Parts: sequence; structure tokens; C-alpha cells
Amino acid sequence: MNAKKGGTVFSILIVGIFACMLSLGSVRFQVLRLTNACLLGRETSAHCQSWQDVSSQSIRSIYDYRILAVGFNEAMCQVWHRLTGGDVLTALKLSVFLLRTLVLFTTFYVLIAFGVPRGSALCGILFVQYSINASFFNEGLNHYEPMFLLLFLWFLLLSLKGAWTWLPLVTVVASLVKETAVLLPILHMVIHWRNENVISIRQQVRINGEIVATSTVMVVLSLATYCLLRWGWADRGINTMVDQARWYGWGLEALRHNLTTPAVFTNYLTTYHLFLLLPFVLWNKQSPLHRRLVLWFCPLYILPHLLTARVEESRLFLPLLIVVLPGSIMSLLRLISHGRHERFGLGVQD
Repeated sequence: MNAKKGGTVFSILIVGIFACMLSLGSVRFQVLRLTNACLLGRETSAHCQSWQDVSSQSIRSIYDYRILAVGFNEAMCQVWHRLTGGDVLTALKLSVFLLRTLVLFTTFYVLIAFGVPRGSALCGILFVQYSINASFFNEGLNHYEPMFLLLFLWFLLLSLKGAWTWLPLVTVVASLVKETAVLLPILHMVIHWRNENVISIRQQVRINGEIVATSTVMVVLSLATYCLLRWGWADRGINTMVDQARWYGWGLEALRHNLTTPAVFTNYLTTYHLFLLLPFVLWNKQSPLHRRLVLWFCPLYILPHLLTARVEESRLFLPLLIVVLPGSIMSLLRLISHGRHERFGLGVQD
């Protein structure tokens, strides 16, 4: 028992150190890249201006209603300044570093929960780290995106572990970071939906009814939280939402832009390469759960973004990478194992 506990602690320590090293290198490299680009005039004036004004907090974002992300960042700035007297920019880098470290650490255990072997899970967080770094190159250090990704991972892990009672709380907390949290209940529904011949229709109806009821409660809580935040910000209330709709051209205009802009495809190719296509290439190797996630959750997550956002920012679909990554890794492992067995069989036959 003690040996098992010691092995678990050692594993957590190794994964934590690995995640810290990856995040530290990522943040340092990204800061140097953005700073040098601004100094050399390779970035737009808006990017350079926003980067330089981070330390003085002279620019307020229209997304300040995302109070948890903003509050976390400001709290880090206050604590860092009182403890060390350092500037706000250093605190911003530290907060992003902590969030990314937690994201990578949690990603490892989400992959384990999906059944991915530990060695492959370590390789998986390497690819996640690369995608995170590549997706943020076009806009500097963003602190609310890794926070939402962390809450997305916690929601996914709790759902896989069957801890349903915590899901509404995580949904509400995620809604304080980003309105995309309204899509989290769909993930829960897709994971646990039952359509099997091994149980009776009556049992299927009962189980699926509980899933739908739980997901509906979470959707209502998320929408209520979002509406309260919008209306609660007097200077950035519902009018800001209307202004955003006019600016982005929600609906068919946004869809046309997203499907015809070359930068969308180049950014996603740079960030994810062809990894998001692996579930389709290795479809026969996918488990029923991973097929449901690809067929149902991915389209339901992508479509609202295509209609309401400019998706040149590849960071928007980082949660989808977490969803398809376990199935892709397991499919590759099955393919490699199948190839080895075939070669072994041919060797025996010869």
C-alpha cells in the first residue's frame, strides 16, 4: 500500500515538473518573440500598443465582464507587487505560467482517464503544449483562455469519473471566465448518452432522462450567469453584445468570412497540423465514445463559433484538441499494435 502511494506521489511529481518546464519555456519564448516583434516593427501597432500598455493597465477590454479571469490576473498583480515590488508585466507572465502548468498537468490525467497509457499521455501533453504555444502567437499572453481550458479539463475529468454533483458548479465558474461554458453540458450529454442493446429500452430512457435533466440545469445556470454578467457591467452591458454582433457580422456574414479567409486554414494547419483529421483517417480504430465525441460534440462546438466569431484565432478550438486527442492516440496505438502482429504473423508463416 505504501509502495503504491509512493509511486503515485512520484508520478504526480514527475508530471508536475515536466509541465512546469514546458510552461516556463513556452512563456519565455512567447514573451521574447512578441517583444522582439514589436521592437522590430513586425507586429501591428495595435498588438504592440496593447502589449506595452499591459504594465500600466491603461487599456480596458470589452471582455472585462469575464470577472474571474480578470480578477485572477489583478489579484496576481497585487500579490506580486506587495511581495516583491515587481511590475505588473511580470505578474502577468507568472499568472499565465501557472495556468498553463495546471492545464498540462490536468491534461495528463484526462488522457489517463480515457485509457491512454502513461508514456503516451506524456507525449500527448507535449503536443498540447505545442498547440497552445502556436495558437497564442498572434495575440500575446492571454490569461482567460488557459483558465477556461483548465475548467474545461476539470469538467471533462469530473464527467468521466462520474462526479456529476460538481458539474453545475464547474459550469457556473467557467461561465465567469468565458461564455463558451454554455457548451459544456453538451459534452457531458455526449459522453454518457446510452444507446446499447445490453440494457432495456426502459433503462435507456431513465438514464438518458437523467442526463438530459442534468445538462438542462447546467445550461440554464450558465446562461443565467452570462446574462447577469452582461447586465451587471453598466458600461459594458448588453449594448456591447450588440456592438460585437455588428463588428463581427454574426450569422451568414461571419460564416462566409470564416470559410473563405485563407488565414483561418493556415493558422489551424500551423497550430494543429493534421492531428484533428486523425479521428476520420483512423475511424475504424475509434471507440464508440470517441466516435460520439467527433460526430456530435465537435460540430456542435464548431458551428456557434463559425456564426459568432472570427476564427482566425486558432486558440478558440483548443478544447476540441483535448476531446479528439485521446481517441487519436489510442487509434494510433491500436494501428501500431495491429501492424506488429501482422508482421509477426508473416514472419511465422515464412
